[in-house]
Amino acid sequence: MNVSDHPDHILNEIQTTVVEAAGKRDDLSEKMTQNERLDFLVEAFKADSVQYKDIKTPADADGKRRILRSLMNIRMPKRMDDSVLAVQDEYLRVLCLELGVGSNTPMIIKYPFWQMTNANEKAVYACLNYGEAYCPRQIEKQAICLSGDIRETMNEIRGDIV
Repeated sequence: MNVSDHPDHILNEIQTTVVEAAGKRDDLSEKMTQNERLDFLVEAFKADSVQYKDIKTPADADGKRRILRSLMNIRMPKRMDDSVLAVQDEYLRVLCLELGVGSNTPMIIKYPFWQMTNANEKAVYACLNYGEAYCPRQIEKQAICLSGDIRETMNEIRGDIV
């Protein structure tokens, strides 16, 4: 294998290019948009994969997310550069916001939000519901549960809402 074809070499080139474009390496992920993070991660995970390094990257965001998810799912556990991990952490940050969902159909919104929050340490579950603002003990540290009328509570937070 030629040195220039080696995944670590390709990954280093990608990182150097992005770091130069974004400025200081320490706040690389904070200066990137979500689309830039997605592009960076797709290229980093492609470069990390000998088998899929030459796979065509779709132009649309949905296609890129599918490729990234696939590459992340098939990757064997091994060391990954800290800059890639920092970008991945920022990209995976999620807010599961539940407004007024009761217990009639929890399997549609409430349970999936709990599962997503539990599966992602960067995720936050926020619930605003009159008399039904609660979450499982497993995600308490990642949750904000407010019991109250949505309009009244939002008015207190933001001001008058129609």
